Amino acid sequence: AAPRAARACSAEEASPVSAAHRFAIISSCSEWWGGSEELWFETACALRDAGHRVDVMKTRGDPDHRRIRELRARGCRVTDLSRNAPVALWHAASSPLAARYAVRLQLLNAAPRLVRPPRPELAIVSQGGNFDGVNFARVCERLGLPFVLVSQKASPLHWPPDLTRGYIRGVHQRARKSVFVSRHNLRLTQQQLDADLPRAVVMHNPILVGDRKSV
Repeated sequence: AAPRAARACSAEEASPVSAAHRFAIISSCSEWWGGSEELWFETACALRDAGHRVDVMKTRGDPDHRRIRELRARGCRVTDLSRNAPVALWHAASSPLAARYAVRLQLLNAAPRLVRPPRPELAIVSQGGNFDGVNFARVCERLGLPFVLVSQKASPLHWPPDLTRGYIRGVHQRARKSVFVSRHNLRLTQQQLDADLPRAVVMHNPILVGDRKSV
């Protein structure tokens, strides 16, 4: 049978925690700032405006980038996870093929910040694609932290290796929510993983231009 499609939902419906005091946002994007990061950035701002505490962990963070400066100005604690290791190592650590070693590396680097009291009530793992952040999600599982997994892109040119399909599928299925920014990305990911994702929801990214103008 074909995988079932998930319905689109509001931000309120997608959030499994309605009154959390501390959130952790982990971005696996290894660029200084990716366009896909606008989604979690807006989320962090909304949470801070509501009085919640937000810790942001990003691979390769530029302290002078305007978004990073704004997060800090709003009271978010921002950590550059790649400052203690070469960027190339973090590229390798994002591969599900390297999970056995990558999860240990990421535990050493991220765990002290994730378990610092008060512990987060929810972690949001933002991926540039649809499986480059699963090792970070696994870190959350190892620490007993519930997590939401966000997939910003799915490409028919990049399929998960056969040996890792079960691992990636399990992470998506165990997430509190598996969030996609389009129905196409969700359908393609279900095909790539050969599985339904019953906890999947679709939330569209913010549009930074008027809908009546040329992009």
